[in-house]
Amino acid sequence: MKNYSDKLKDPRWQKKRLEILQRDNFKCRVCNDSKSTLHVHHIYYHEDNKNPWDYSNNLLITLCDKCHELEHKININDYYEFYLKNLMALTNSCLLNMKDLADAITKDSVNYRQSLLENFKINILRLISKS
Repeated sequence: MKNYSDKLKDPRWQKKRLEILQRDNFKCRVCNDSKSTLHVHHIYYHEDNKNPWDYSNNLLITLCDKCHELEHKININDYYEFYLKNLMALTNSCLLNMKDLADAITKDSVNYRQSLLENFKINILRLISKS
């Protein structure tokens, strides 16, 4: 059985990784950095331990070294603390995101909801990386 680092060397992952990097124009989706090393990050992992290449493209995102490291350091408590400290600055964007999510729920589009959630998370990471 391959370990995770071996799976990242698999040609199927390399192909998927290149697809995501091209989709994101070889830039970090959080800070737009195109000079640093770029990583293709799984937004979340399925409990059934899928292979990295088996995830749909909307669950993968390009991040630079700094943003990727930040993403792995942040836990839900950090998000809550950040929200509390920056509530006024986030209120408008959060309300707009919530409205978009409500619209998506009425449209019953799983991909659209996932895309909105991903964009919401990206906006939060952008704000955190600037603080």
